[in-house]
Amino acid sequence: MLQNVPYGYWQDLGRHSSGDQLCSILKVLIRQLGSKTAPLRSLAYTELLGLSRYHQKTPYTLISPYLRPISILLAENINRSLEMIADTVQFIGMTRQNFLETTLTHTLPALVLSRNNDALKQTASIVKKRLGVLLMDNIAHVLAQAFLHPDQTDSALNFLVGILQDMTSGTSRAQPNISVPSLMTACIVDLVVMLIVELGDLDKGIRKSARNALQKASNYQHKNQDVGSFLKPQMLGVISQLNDMLHDVQGKKTVEYKRKIIRSFGSLIKIAGDSMAGFSPQYLDEIVGLDDIPELDNAATQLTKQRKNAKIQIHITNVMDRAESKNVAIATASIRELKSLLVSRQSEIETLVRGDTFDPVMARVTTSLLSAVTRDSEGLELRDLSYECLGIIGALDPDRLGLKIDSGTMTIAANFTEQEESKDFALHLIRDLLVDAYRATNDTKHQTHLAYAMQELLKYCGFTPKILNPHEKFSSKIRDRWQSVPKDQLETLTPLLESRFSISDGPIRSYTHPIYAVAPTYREWLQQWTTDLIGKVMSMAGDGPSTRDSKIIFGAFRGVLKNQDVTVAHHILPHLVLNVLLSGLPNYRYEISSEINAVLQEQVNPTGPADKRTLSAQVIFDLMDHLSKWLRLFRMSKSDRTTQTRIVEDVLSSIETELMANAALQSKAYARALRSFEERIIQLRKDKRDNSELQTYFERLHQIYSELDEPDGMEGVSAFVVSPSLEHQIREHESTGRWTSAQSCWEVRLQQSPDDVTYHVGLLKCLRNLGHYGVLRRHPEWSKNLASFEAEAAWIIGDWDTVKQIGKAGPAIGQTLLALHEHQDLKAVLTDARRTLGASITSKQYASVYESILQLHLIREVEMIHNAKQDIEAKHSVDNRVPLIQKTTQDLINSLQSRFDLTSPTFRVREALLSIRRTAYSLINTPLLQPEIGDAWILTSKIARKAGYDQTAYSAVLQAEVIDAPFAFVQLAKLNRIHGGVYKPLADVDNALKPLLKKDVVTDSSGCRDFSWEKKLAKAVLLVAKWANETDRFESNQIIERYQDAIGRSENLNGTPEQISTTEEDQSAGGERQERFTNISSAMQSKRSERRNACQDVTNHASGKTPTAATLIKDASHFSSILLRFTDDKVDEKKRQMSINTDFPYVNATKTKMILPLQDALTCTLPTAADTVRSHNPFPYTPVTIAGE
Repeated sequence: MLQNVPYGYWQDLGRHSSGDQLCSILKVLIRQLGSKTAPLRSLAYTELLGLSRYHQKTPYTLISPYLRPISILLAENINRSLEMIADTVQFIGMTRQNFLETTLTHTLPALVLSRNNDALKQTASIVKKRLGVLLMDNIAHVLAQAFLHPDQTDSALNFLVGILQDMTSGTSRAQPNISVPSLMTACIVDLVVMLIVELGDLDKGIRKSARNALQKASNYQHKNQDVGSFLKPQMLGVISQLNDMLHDVQGKKTVEYKRKIIRSFGSLIKIAGDSMAGFSPQYLDEIVGLDDIPELDNAATQLTKQRKNAKIQIHITNVMDRAESKNVAIATASIRELKSLLVSRQSEIETLVRGDTFDPVMARVTTSLLSAVTRDSEGLELRDLSYECLGIIGALDPDRLGLKIDSGTMTIAANFTEQEESKDFALHLIRDLLVDAYRATNDTKHQTHLAYAMQELLKYCGFTPKILNPHEKFSSKIRDRWQSVPKDQLETLTPLLESRFSISDGPIRSYTHPIYAVAPTYREWLQQWTTDLIGKVMSMAGDGPSTRDSKIIFGAFRGVLKNQDVTVAHHILPHLVLNVLLSGLPNYRYEISSEINAVLQEQVNPTGPADKRTLSAQVIFDLMDHLSKWLRLFRMSKSDRTTQTRIVEDVLSSIETELMANAALQSKAYARALRSFEERIIQLRKDKRDNSELQTYFERLHQIYSELDEPDGMEGVSAFVVSPSLEHQIREHESTGRWTSAQSCWEVRLQQSPDDVTYHVGLLKCLRNLGHYGVLRRHPEWSKNLASFEAEAAWIIGDWDTVKQIGKAGPAIGQTLLALHEHQDLKAVLTDARRTLGASITSKQYASVYESILQLHLIREVEMIHNAKQDIEAKHSVDNRVPLIQKTTQDLINSLQSRFDLTSPTFRVREALLSIRRTAYSLINTPLLQPEIGDAWILTSKIARKAGYDQTAYSAVLQAEVIDAPFAFVQLAKLNRIHGGVYKPLADVDNALKPLLKKDVVTDSSGCRDFSWEKKLAKAVLLVAKWANETDRFESNQIIERYQDAIGRSENLNGTPEQISTTEEDQSAGGERQERFTNISSAMQSKRSERRNACQDVTNHASGKTPTAATLIKDASHFSSILLRFTDDKVDEKKRQMSINTDFPYVNATKTKMILPLQDALTCTLPTAADTVRSHNPFPYTPVTIAGE
């Protein structure tokens, strides 16, 4: 064919072809590789290489999508044209044997269909296996293709049976019964699965062939049998295999092939009928939102209606149950439903994040979203939706969120001496570690090693294939363990109950310690150390249950550690270290200590790569926490110290506290560093060291408190510092808002080290907080390290050319604001910005990723302001546009205020919000929202003043006055009130109010009455009344009139009635106070007779009034005597854990109505905002009582 076309013709066609067309061209060229003419073969080979280069693919990658038709073409010509086979496999870089072995599932069925016996024999010869073995190994594929080609089914099956019978006819043993039914029985599940998958093909003809094939297969098994009856016995295996294929357990499948499988489920349900009844609940249990399925609109409406009647907490909990599924598709759909829920029921969500403690369901939502974004999977949409949900929820205050940190692992308290605990640990490793790692990897070798580990641990737990039968007898503990495995994991674990994986043991390798010193990377260090520890476990002498069980459990991981993934190694390392410490040789303890010390020394005196240092330090910190936790649990369960506790204590004490403190500080693990430095100071004080010798440690504590944003801690430490360093003074100035003083200190530092970028960053922070944005903009040459400051300064002053020039080197929020300025399509920009920020969320610990979540919060607010602008513009043409626009505006303002209140109440966090809001408002240029810019400046001044940042507060109030923000004078007066008396601020506010009080009705830009303005006016009047009361220069009636004026202007103003009541004289003086039994209960048992007698007189007087009082007094007296006895009772000093029930039964037997005043119940909480003062409950905990028996 090639001789009739010009050179390069097929290559040109191939360049502009794809799919079936490209496949046809490749087949044409491959056929020419079998040409008798050498130049034609060379020309075809050259054009194939040209196509490979043009498509930028390797030859195998170019061929692989069309491997089935090409491999069949080669197999059919295997006898006629050996050159075609040789040149093709040379082109794709494989041997003949390797290529044919890889494509047997395609070639064998095709050769059986064409009844090409010679080609089958040649194929068997090349792959060096007997033909019968090849056919039986691939019998499911052969039978499936025979049934799917109805015109060739009978002839192909007769040919196949004939070949197999001929191969067994010469044997001396009894002839096996080879027939189509017997062959089907050997592979029935695989065969049925292949036919069912074809039911989901887009080609109508193939779907029809698949249905006919199932019917014909059913007839071969039992004539006139219904297909549903034929499928029913195989249904469990069929569904399990289809699930495995969807989860890439049987090799990675394309997205289109997975869609085909999902479509086949629909056809399967129709064909199987009632046979599906036993299996559908495991799928319907995880049905997600139906809103995106048009065919299920009616069901979705009913479901949504029912959910609206449920409490929002219940609805969220149900969604999160599905969102935590290991199935990426289910998790993605559930997070999408969560996003819709957060937006549609926003007002209800806001009630969950109000007050001093947020609803616990929000902690779960946050934890689940962080798990989703740190999930190791290809779920890009899942992460995008999770980033968006985190932004919608907002940067919740960590102190009010109440997140509980879960280590994700368990502690082996008994060191494998208790087999039930050991089995629980083995199941934990399977359920919480290995299954997820198995599903996540694409490395088949690593997957095999993980399968072996799970197989061995399943055996150790006592699980066999019989556990699948609910009627089989198993101990309740084994049955309970199996039932605790999540449903979605059963499809992975079930085949491993009868698998036969094995591993060859090599010699135990020895390592020179510390391994960290010679390992070039974090991964190699962690793998080598874990491998070394497993080797130590496997070489331990003895055959006791502890040694035997530890060898079984840890020995299962021998192959897993040789691969790239270190998740498994990181998880099991603390358990290995603890086991080796407690059961290993004494020199092992020294090796472990040296390893820990080597990592910590590297943090303090760095020499290697930063990523190796950071990751290794986290491993060591986790290890130390694990050992400390074990020690704590062991002490609680044992009455005295044992050899085991001393071993762990010795190892922990061998790590210098100062080394741990400095390493934690360098790793930015500030809480850990704080604890270690405090322990070091306590140690030195016990050694009679004077404070003057501890100055270095106090400086470190001061630095840590600064990083933790704890000004009280800084102030406390400063009392012990004799001569503060310049850095100490800088931290003091910045924590108290003295930015001008801090600026002077940074300038001194810059004079000493002008090339240190750290000092430039410090100076820029001061300038930014002082409002000197232009200075930052004029110095871009300082370096790209300052790009974030330069970009922030540029967008604040409106220099958008600079923001554009900085580009992605600056903060992601800058690109969002730039898109808003240039009227770009915001959706794509928001997605990119969220992905950029989300990439930095690598931990599930909320506090460590709070900054990234805050940035997602800011991006969401820019989106909200943009959406409000579009909504307002869209309503301008509507008849009743004024109330609609007002509602949109007020909804936005209220929502932003709620979001502001839920954040961490620190100036840094809240000023970031206000700064971005001011920029966004100025960009949208919507008249109705422009007053919010001034309000944002006023709010900045307010929070800065309350944080002690007087200079920042003054700068902000000046900015508010420049843009004529109403009532800015109030903040200015409050600032002046701090630094002077009340008279001048009072006069300033009073004079500023006089013209405002003469106005009748103030309207906003839409011409409607401005209620917000009136409320601010009422607050200003209230402030005047309050300050007037403080001066003692006004009559009471004048002050009360001012308060009443404030009430008249705003009846709902919080606090006004209370202020008036404190001003009026108390007319109820002289009223008798009610006797309180709790105040005198302690005196009832006094040893001093005069006290006891005085108390008796009081109680006798009270008892005579009501019978109830007499009962309470008697109860209080008895209860007090019991508590005194309980206090004086002697206890065993060696006993660390006691019980009232067993050790003090007389307390347990006491029945009383008295409240037991425990410390938690007596510790009050303060309101976080003024508007919650009335509703705030300072004692949220239920009072503790003893009910008795």
